[in-house]
Order: sequence, then C-alpha cells, then structure tokens
Amino acid sequence: ASLVPQHKEVRRSFAEVQLKYYEIETLRQQLHQEVEELRNKEIKLRGDYQMTSSRLEFLKNLVESHTGMPEGTRYLISSGESRSFAHTTVVDAIQAEAKYRVAVESALGETANYIIVNNLEEAYQGIELLKRSQKGKATFICLNRIPSLPQGEYQISKDGTLGWAVDLVQFDRKYHSLFSFLLDRTLIVRDVEVARSIVSNGSNLKCVTLDGEVITTTGVMKGGSRQGDGVQSIGKKSQMAELESQLKSLGEELAALQRLLGEKSAELTLLTSKIYQEDVKRFEHEVAGVEMRMAQVEFEKKRAIEVLERNRSEIEKREGEIAALQAALDSLHQETLELGEKRTGIEARLQAASRELEEIEGRKEALAQVVNVRWSGLVRFREDVRQIAHELQYTETALSEVIEGISQRELDIETSREELNRLSTEITENESLLKEAREEQGVLTKEWAAIEAEHDRKREELRSVEVSIRDERKQRDDSLGATHGLEMKFSEDRMKLEALKQRAKEEFDYELVSRSYAEDDQFSFGAAREEVRQLKSKIRALGPVNFAAFEEYQTEKQRCDFLTTQRNDLLEAEKTLLDTIEEINATAQKKFLESFEKIRENFIVTFSSLFDEGDECDLRLEEGVDPLEGRIEIIAKPRGKRPQSIDLLSAGEKTLTAIALLFAIYLVKPSPFCILDEVDAPLDDANINRFTKILDKFSNNTQFIVVTHNKGTMEAANALYGVTMEEEGVSKLVSVRLSSEAAVEN
Repeated sequence: ASLVPQHKEVRRSFAEVQLKYYEIETLRQQLHQEVEELRNKEIKLRGDYQMTSSRLEFLKNLVESHTGMPEGTRYLISSGESRSFAHTTVVDAIQAEAKYRVAVESALGETANYIIVNNLEEAYQGIELLKRSQKGKATFICLNRIPSLPQGEYQISKDGTLGWAVDLVQFDRKYHSLFSFLLDRTLIVRDVEVARSIVSNGSNLKCVTLDGEVITTTGVMKGGSRQGDGVQSIGKKSQMAELESQLKSLGEELAALQRLLGEKSAELTLLTSKIYQEDVKRFEHEVAGVEMRMAQVEFEKKRAIEVLERNRSEIEKREGEIAALQAALDSLHQETLELGEKRTGIEARLQAASRELEEIEGRKEALAQVVNVRWSGLVRFREDVRQIAHELQYTETALSEVIEGISQRELDIETSREELNRLSTEITENESLLKEAREEQGVLTKEWAAIEAEHDRKREELRSVEVSIRDERKQRDDSLGATHGLEMKFSEDRMKLEALKQRAKEEFDYELVSRSYAEDDQFSFGAAREEVRQLKSKIRALGPVNFAAFEEYQTEKQRCDFLTTQRNDLLEAEKTLLDTIEEINATAQKKFLESFEKIRENFIVTFSSLFDEGDECDLRLEEGVDPLEGRIEIIAKPRGKRPQSIDLLSAGEKTLTAIALLFAIYLVKPSPFCILDEVDAPLDDANINRFTKILDKFSNNTQFIVVTHNKGTMEAANALYGVTMEEEGVSKLVSVRLSSEAAVEN
C-alpha cells in the first residue's frame, strides 16, 4: 500500500523535471537556431565586406595603375615630365550616375582613353616624349581645336527615352564644349526596341541603351549580352567613395552582429539541460524500480489470494468431516455407555485373555521370525521373477526376430525353388541343344579331316612350286646383277669421260673431242707426259684449290637471297606502317584541329557568359610543332588585368576559366551525367550566381551532381542530399527535393 503513494510522487516529480527539461531544450534549440542564423548572417556580411574591400582595392589599383588604357596614355598620365600638359583623360574627366555609366562608357567608345590637352603644342610635346621614351602611342584631343556644333533642337518625347547623354553626365565647365562634341546627338534610352523606333524615324541620332548597346542611323551598331556588374571606367573616384561608404556601413553592421552573436553564444553556453537530463534519467530509473516492486507485490498478492482460496476450500472440507465425526462421536458415546456396562465382564475375561495373549505373543515372536525368513525368501523370489521376466522379454524379442528371419528364409527358399525349377527347365533345354551340337560337331570333324588332308596336299604342291620359282628368281637376279654391273661400269666410264671433259674445259679451257686416228699416225706419249707434268707444276704453283667453294657459294647465295627477300618484306612493311602512321596522324590532326576549333569557339562563348564584357580569352596551340604533341596555351585576360600566365589569376578567376573550358569541351561531346566536386569553393557570391546560371542552362540535357558547401549553389539545386548527426555517433541521410512552387512560396 505504501508503494502507490511513492509511485505517484515519483511520477509527479518525473513529469515536473521532464517538463522543465523540454522547456529548456526548446529554448536552447531556439537560441541555437538564432546563433546559427546570426553566424550565417555574419558569414554573409563578412563575405560582402571582403568582396567590397576587394572591389575597392581593385578599383584603387586600377586608378593608380591606369589599367585598361593604352601604354602611351598610361605613361603620359603617370609620368612627371608630362604633368604640365597631360592633365587627364576623357574618362577621368566625366562623372555619371551608376545606372548611366555603362551607357555613357559605350557611347564614348575609344575616345574614353583620349588625353585632354589645351592646344596642339602640348599634343606635340606628348608625342615627342613618347618617341623618346619608346612607350607606344596615345591619342590627344585639343580643347582649342574642338569644332563648334550647331545648336539643333531635337524634341524626343517617346516613352522609354531617358535623356540626352550630355545632360545626364557631370563634368567641369571647361570641358563643356568637349563633351558636347563627343556626346553630340547621343540619346540614352531604356532598351533596343525604343532605340529602333527612334532610329527608324530617320533622325541623325545615336541611341545608347542602359546595357551599352549602340544603334545609329548610319548602320553602325554595337550590342550583345551584358556581362555582370563589372567596374566601369567612368566615375572611378565616385565609385571608390560609394564603396568606402558601403565598406564603413558593412563594418559597423558586422561589429554589431558580432556583439549580438557573442551575447547569444554566451547565453547558449550558460543555458544547459544536462542537469535536468540527468534528473529525468534518475527519475526514470526510480519509476522503473517502483513499478517493478509494485508488479512483484501484485504477483505475491495474487499468489496469496490463491493460497487463501485453497485453504478456505480445505477448511470447508474439514468442517464437513468434523460434523460427520461429531455425529459419529455422539453415537459412539451411547455405545460407550453400553460398552461400559459390558466392560466389567469383559475385564474379567480380559485378564484371562491377557494370559492367553502372553502365550500368543510368545508364539507370535516365533512366527515373526518365521515370517522374516519367509519374507526374505519372498524378496529373493520377486527378484528372480523380475530377472526371469526381463530374460523372457529379451527372449521374446529374439524369438520375434528369429520368426521374422524364418519368414524371410521361407520366402528366399520359395524364390530359390522357383529359380531352381527355371534352371532345371533351362538345363533340360540346354542338354537337348548340346546333344544336337555334338552330333553336328561329329559331322564337322569329319569334314575338317577331309579339308586338312586336301590342305596338306595343296601345301606340298605349293612348296614344290615355290622351290622352282626361287630357282628361277635366283637365275634372274644373277642376270640382272651382271646387267646392272655392266650398266654401272658404262655409266662410270661415261661419267669419267664427262668429268675429264669438264675438267679440261674448266681447268685448262680445252674442249676434248673424240677423234679417230689412222693406223700410220704416230703420237708422242713422252712429249704429252712432259707437257702434262709442266702443266701440273704450274697448277701446283697456283696453290691448293678450294673444291668446296662452289658449295659454299651456293649456300651463301641461298642465304643472301633469303635475307634479300626478308629485307624487301621489311622495307615493304616499313613503308606500309609509315603510310598507315601518316594516315593516322593526318586523321588525328584533322580530328584534333576540328575538335580544338570547336572547343576554342565554345570556350570563347562560355567564357564571355561567365566574365564581364571586354574580358578576353583564347586557346592557342604551340607553333612550329606537331599539334598532337605541342602544348595548349590557355589565355584568360579579365578586363583590367594583363597576366602573362593563367597562374597569376585569382582562385575564383581560375575556377571560372576551368568551368568555361569544361563546358566548352562538354558542348563538343555532351554527357548525360556529370559530377562536380567542390568546384565552387573558391567562388564568391557574384561568381556563384554565374556558375549556377550556366548549370541551369546545361541542366536541360545533363544531370548534375554537385558536392558543395556553398549556400548559393544549394539554393539553385532541385534536390539536396546531406548527412546529419542528430545523436552523437549516429549518422542520418537527409534528402530534400525543392520545387519551383516551393521556391516561390518561400
């Protein structure tokens, strides 16, 4: 009973602690979310601050180095020798609002870098200084030579017209005639459609849109896409002032945000739910222990109730028995009274019976000894009976197995009898066949004896014929041997004769001929022998003759012919291989140059979509070498920079250049699937927008998987997949599919 209040108290304490824990955890999560939002905002502000600072630094470098100007103009503006006459350039002498800067710069065109001088003498001084210094060329515009323009009035009231360019810019009053001349009849309009409608009226005007597109009545036009928000040449000082103001406000906002973030972080550090979490766990253990004890008590209570029920039924049963015994006791009391009367008589008889009982007890002890002997004999008999029963059971089992074996043997005997009967039948049949075979054998034996006798007779005849044939063959062989010997002798003599003729021909250059001599002709053998001796002496003086030279010549000739054939085959194979290699190289060069030109064109287009207008890029092959083995030079020159190598570009510019080259190759050979791993890491927010735009452009035909930590890239994605760790040590995959409707609602 004491466990129930304890359980309720523990439950109540557990609920209070758990409620406090949930409240603190909710507050902690809210603070953590606020801290994360503040950190993200801090990162964004820090990025904006760094980007603005970099932009300001870049603009200062442009102003100090006069980047974007021709070499001669840059030299005269920065040189101390020309300060007396080269005061400024056209672009530095003019100011304009931010929205008009692109249009005004496009309207000025090349004249933006002209040097303003007072007269021709100052212009000649500048030219002479450039010649002496070998610093290139520059263009001068003389204030005293600017022609006066007629003051024509053009009333343009069309919707979309923003005003005359000269009225929308600011400059020193001394340059009024200059800019009136340079921006003469130049109208700034909203877009190309407005410019086309104005020019189509036939007015001798030049219309410039806010995106820098120029349309004139003379047919000269300038247009295309606007590349980002690059730094304009006009109003650099005002741009620097604007950037410095932005930088100051961003610094103040960043400092305030950092203070707020420090306060929230400190509050989050102090606010911890660990203590309440431990209390919750402790109360959970206490509740579990109390509930376990309550369950044990409940079980013991149930078991005690069951024991009580059994005891109650047992008591009722015993009470019934007691009632029955009480009734029997009453009847027995009456009988006791009656028996008391009889007791007296019985006691007398009992004494007599006691004496008889003593005698009976003596006999009983004797009988008990006999019974013990009989009982031990009975036990042994029962053990023997058990042993016999066991043996009988084993015997019955063995008997059943024997009976089964006998049944199986009877079946085998029956099968053997049938087989024996079948074999007896077959033996009878075989005996009859054997008798017939023996009779046939007797007949065949008689025929065989007759055939043997005939065979012996024929063999004798054959032997006598073979003897006669052998004699005849021997005589024939002898005749053939003699004939062959004569033929061999004749051939040998003929060969000797031919050899003598050949030798005489080869060694002595003398041709032997058969001649017949008359009987009275005389021949001096002594003179012939002397002549032969002399000739042999001359031959010996010539030295030994190599008789194997001809055979060696034949062998070497065969080897020479074989090697010549092999050499011709190798030369032919070499020619074929060279032709094949030349054809492969020609085809490869053709394919490579075609692909290279396509990639180069695509690279220029893609580069222009990722960089500002006026930025230059190109792909060049190394000159004077095989295109397949030469180096490929990647040229990227953002406006305001003239790096000698692509390695001098910033990390973001390198990344954008690499992305442009990647998609240029992609346009030549598209792929349905592409994985980009941390490609956007070096990019700032402005370049991230360009990167996501080009991904969106190519995503119609290609599925992109981008591994990134950049929020701008994540915002542009259709689906996000990430790994989070809600509990320490347990990773969880989270996927979010973003739709255009969801993006609009958000």
